[in-house]
Amino acid sequence: MTDADLPELNRENPDLRATRQEFEKIYLTELLKTFNGQVDRASKASRMDRQVLLSKLKQYGISPESISTEL
Repeated sequence: MTDADLPELNRENPDLRATRQEFEKIYLTELLKTFNGQVDRASKASRMDRQVLLSKLKQYGISPESISTEL
């Protein structure tokens, strides 16, 4: 992930929650790409409980299966 991947700050409405959610979605997608959609490996690498990771993936509509087939 590079600076170019980070969400732009909306200077007219710098909503922290929306920016954080956008960052989390990018982070989780890149994390899964790194581990070819393997949730167990991604959760260990990120030091995030597997159930928390699965919950966040569901919240953002990210499917580990679709990530693993993109590569």
